Amino acid sequence: MSAAIATLRAELRDDTAFVATPTPRLSWTVRTDESDWMQRRAEIDDGSGPVALEHDESALVP
Repeated sequence: MSAAIATLRAELRDDTAFVATPTPRLSWTVRTDESDWMQRRAEIDDGSGPVALEHDESALVP
């Protein structure tokens, strides 16, 4: 099974890499070949190390 981030946006913006807040909310979509794939966890790097998000949310995640 493979899944990859297809789109990533900060504060609903996809026209720039800059947003006017130091703690933007992130939204993403995932591309996968698996029809029954569901996100259970996400991991991002906040610049000081990986941060695990233990939920299935992918819209406006703080």
